[in-house]
Amino acid sequence: MPPELQGQTSTEWIALMAVILVIALLVVTLTNSMIKSTASISATRSKSYWGSQAAPLLITDWNIHPHPAPKNANLTLYIYNPTPNRIILKTIDLEPGYFNQAFYLTTLTSAGTASNLNPSSGITLAPGDKIGLIVQQLAADADSVEVSNSYELNLTMRYDMGMGAAQEVGLVPLAGKRS
Repeated sequence: MPPELQGQTSTEWIALMAVILVIALLVVTLTNSMIKSTASISATRSKSYWGSQAAPLLITDWNIHPHPAPKNANLTLYIYNPTPNRIILKTIDLEPGYFNQAFYLTTLTSAGTASNLNPSSGITLAPGDKIGLIVQQLAADADSVEVSNSYELNLTMRYDMGMGAAQEVGLVPLAGKRS
């Protein structure tokens, strides 16, 4: 090979590697933005479903606050009764994890356990009532899970509207980013 062509081959090789590197960076950037976009869409879809489409009880807002221990967390729920009927909320089941203790947000007094709210009578929501509850997960519970930055929790609420026990199983999980 003539000496004047040897430098050209090295230059072509460097240019080819630069093009491959740029393409690889574009793929990584696009993949990362799609992952972030999917999490955002999930949270947006969740807010839309629980805030307007779930029935009969709506969850108008929620947020999760982790504690220093990785598996300790408080989930604050704002539950709204948009129906013309009185609803007695009996249980709140969240999965994955073991969210057990429940507290009234306004007074921070016990509302019982998530599986037995206000044990003697449940929590009554009159038509148009909105209530804030904190449901707590403690690390000491065997089924506790670590709350990651982005989360999805399947929610089932059991209630009574005067026609016997019923349940609302969410078609979309509660999703968001921890605060």
